[in-house]
Amino acid sequence: MLLFVMFQGRFWLRRFKILLAVSAILALCFSSIYAAERSVSVKKKKGAETAATAVNSNYYAIIIGNNNYKHLRKLQTAVTDATEVEKLLKERYGFKTKLLLNATRSDILDGINEIREKLGKNDNLLVYYAGHGEYKKEADKAYWLPVDAHKDRTTNWIIADDITSNIKIITARHVLVVSDSCYSGTLTRAAATELRDTGERQEYLKKMQERPSRTLMASGGNEPVADGGGGKHSVFAAAFLKALKEADKPVFTADEIFHGRVKAIVAGKSDQVPEYNSIKNSGDEGGDFVFQVVGESYLESSKQDSLDQLSEEVKKIQEEKEKLKKEREYLEQAQSLIEERKKLEEDRKHLDKEKKEFDQRTMLPNKKRIGNTNGPVLYASGMGGHIAKIKIVIDANNEYNPIRITKLDRLVIGAKRDYPIQDVRIDYQDSNIIFWSTYVLDSIGKQHIGKTDLATGNIILDAAIDPDYRAPAKRPPMFKASGQSTSSYLPVFMGVEGYVDVFDKKTLRHVRRMFISDIGYSVGAYQFLHGTSSNDGKKFLIVINEVSNGKGNGNVDFILVDLPALERGEWKVILKKRHTGVAGRTIPFRQYFSVDDRYIFQSAGDRIWILDAFSLQLVDEKMVDGQIHDLMPSPDNKYAIMAMRQATDARDDSGNTIRGKVITDGAIQLYDFNKRKIIGNQVSVCLGCHIGMGVGDKSAVLGGIDAAW
Repeated sequence: MLLFVMFQGRFWLRRFKILLAVSAILALCFSSIYAAERSVSVKKKKGAETAATAVNSNYYAIIIGNNNYKHLRKLQTAVTDATEVEKLLKERYGFKTKLLLNATRSDILDGINEIREKLGKNDNLLVYYAGHGEYKKEADKAYWLPVDAHKDRTTNWIIADDITSNIKIITARHVLVVSDSCYSGTLTRAAATELRDTGERQEYLKKMQERPSRTLMASGGNEPVADGGGGKHSVFAAAFLKALKEADKPVFTADEIFHGRVKAIVAGKSDQVPEYNSIKNSGDEGGDFVFQVVGESYLESSKQDSLDQLSEEVKKIQEEKEKLKKEREYLEQAQSLIEERKKLEEDRKHLDKEKKEFDQRTMLPNKKRIGNTNGPVLYASGMGGHIAKIKIVIDANNEYNPIRITKLDRLVIGAKRDYPIQDVRIDYQDSNIIFWSTYVLDSIGKQHIGKTDLATGNIILDAAIDPDYRAPAKRPPMFKASGQSTSSYLPVFMGVEGYVDVFDKKTLRHVRRMFISDIGYSVGAYQFLHGTSSNDGKKFLIVINEVSNGKGNGNVDFILVDLPALERGEWKVILKKRHTGVAGRTIPFRQYFSVDDRYIFQSAGDRIWILDAFSLQLVDEKMVDGQIHDLMPSPDNKYAIMAMRQATDARDDSGNTIRGKVITDGAIQLYDFNKRKIIGNQVSVCLGCHIGMGVGDKSAVLGGIDAAW
């Protein structure tokens, strides 16, 4: 007889395909078999049952259990299952066994060939395999995977083919496959018949032993099975071992233990339903595998095992009672806490409502009064040494053109060579003051931080500072984002080594510099750095674009830190979260907190991200047409203005298209936060102005924006 116990629920494979794997190995290893005599005698008591021809048959077993895979996921129970099966078959059923643990391809084939040389035509062989298997759908091939198998290289895989034709050439009288794997195929054998009369069972056992058989016992049908669930064994292995240990007859068939014990235990403890059937076209003639207990000591040990198990069950019941008692106490406490939490939530809602009403009536520190959402003035940084002043009207009901520019103007900061700007920030305390910072070094190697009077267009202060030796800024980018508190302006150095500067708002005196290497981001681990502050002055958001091999890998880290601590020169991290986009395309640029500090509006190159400001979890994500560099929400959180960079046709001085020449244009577009969608067309900002200046054939970019609402 040949018995296989396979694949302890390790992968979601079709059992029928794994059955092909087993049979192909048989075809490879058992093509010629010769006998070595050995007999197993059973001491017969009066009235005891024996199989008529089983006395002169031999029982061999090769047991394989693979846990420690070199190139695949390691398994948990295969070695334990194999070890227990080997011990039980040898000590209680008289098998001659060979145990292979964590076997390679060579170990498995050599072991089976060794057993092959001992088999005779009436002998019984048990091959137990617990390990990984694989099925290649495109080639319709199935395999065993030894411990030296690679996932994507089949060199050490054991292939399965021609199951039914090759299984016929095995000279063993019986072949029984017991498969504990993910998919096993279709049943063909009927359920076992319970034979109560001793004489009737004797005739039944005799017929089962005399007739050749090729049968399959499977741990489930076409559904997944588990690598565990039976204590230290799989569910099926635990049931199979239990059935062999607690058999109440000294001689029995595999069919009897399956229908009498295994099927009910497995189905009762899991979603899998075990099956028992003959292998089609394999030479099965209606026989069955017959187990025989060796000696009477086994029956006594089985009784002791049952008593021990009963004692263990009593212990478990007592433990469960204690557990239920503690759970009931916990439930009562939890119910009390839920009631308290409900009350707190109601109080919070009431307080938030009062706070919102108060905010709408008054000008709070560090917050902008909600004014005319439909007619703001945008201030957009530009690389030409100026700030664009854009008067717009928003009509969200206009499906195609919800944004209309009514007036374009600009505030000149300085020469294009010395004052390219990528960041602007209106002062919270005084909406007539706007802060700005330069993107590249000027002609004498200085960086510039300044502020301008929006009413007059005059520069109030222009602080020229030397670059840091750790961030020499010989090549752009430099300052690209910023935040503020009641007393400080905090521009963010975008390049490497990245840092946040702290300047006194009134005097623009440089107070301190905070490098992000102090929070674990070393040079070479990131490419771009941005950041901004919450409106309540409590938090500062750091946004870092990570790199692999010098290129952006799509991973973006969001880090909330304590703003007052940052002003004092201390990094105090509150929360950190990573979001992932597309390598080389998802690049974080500027960001804004909503006025109520509930959301973060993040521009990210090929997309926009809306985050919950408390958990940093994504609330919305939208892909954009072009590249987005800023995303500024309206004070009422209904909309957000998108600052875009888009390819377009160059224009001559008359505004006519210059064929074959494509330039970059700065544009704006509208995001409807309530509807969670981008609406309407992009509206050109840079090109329209540049045509009038005679530079419509030159690329222009739109950087960070802010607005007076």
